[in-house]
Amino acid sequence: MNIENFGRYKEPCSTAVSSCYLPLTCETGLCDCELHHYYKSDSNTCTIYGRYKETCSAAVTSCYSPLICASGLCECETNHYYKADHNTCNTFGRYNETCSAAVSSCYSPLLCASGLCGCETNHYYNTDNNTCNTFGRYKDPCSTSVISCNSPLSCNSGLCECETTQYYDADYNTCNPLGRYKEHCSTAVISCYSPFVCASGLCECDTTHYYNADSNTCNTLGRYKDSCLTAVSSCNSPLICHSGVCECETNLFYNAEHYTCNTLGRYNETCSTSINSCYSPFICVSGLCECATTHYYNEDVSTCKPRRC
Repeated sequence: MNIENFGRYKEPCSTAVSSCYLPLTCETGLCDCELHHYYKSDSNTCTIYGRYKETCSAAVTSCYSPLICASGLCECETNHYYKADHNTCNTFGRYNETCSAAVSSCYSPLLCASGLCGCETNHYYNTDNNTCNTFGRYKDPCSTSVISCNSPLSCNSGLCECETTQYYDADYNTCNPLGRYKEHCSTAVISCYSPFVCASGLCECDTTHYYNADSNTCNTLGRYKDSCLTAVSSCNSPLICHSGVCECETNLFYNAEHYTCNTLGRYNETCSTSINSCYSPFICVSGLCECATTHYYNEDVSTCKPRRC
């Protein structure tokens, strides 16, 4: 055959004879490169298709399918990864989809752990914006739709908190049960059930209240003549509960101006006419404890005797 009759790339040819310029062959009636090769017009050569990460030319189809030429290398298209054992390009895995740990097979920022696409340790998946967010610490904002707080915290009203019966210990990053009456507590945080407060390391009522075990409450300490419980110290000091009423001890009287219990006056001692402030049978006359006008003071027996007519 005359050399001028040899076919060039993509020109018609005959399969009966060698009718194409080398290295072209007659394929389906046209001069072309043999299988798994592509034509390079600048050098008039047939070059084998590029495999994964091999150099390529973007001007022609120069990579094995399904690879494409990207930045001069044979790659999978965007959102796909190369699986070498099957020579395939697979779609990146979404959250909780199966994956291969041998390659980057999950959409960023997901990674493959135990065969599933997930977030790295200490992160949770946010479906709203397809991100992996750091687990919230105490009082950090959080989402109730997923587990978004560091254990043992939980999301309560949009913030990472302990459960309602617990308090947060920042030193150990723990949620501890709130203390009941007389249980140990920490003054650094609210660590007792309401209405208790932490005093000297124990859960107590505040100084103006006493503990009522029957109702598990802190009740206001009784003032003078208020009703009270004899089973506990339920009256403001120095009052005591006597017959269900807050009173001063025997031989003392209550001074309302100073909220104190003062010793009853003896004969000729100072006293207050506004209250009973003298030992019986004395009465307060002109600021001194005296006998009534119908009596006189007998020093021998330290008492008041009736006057004789």
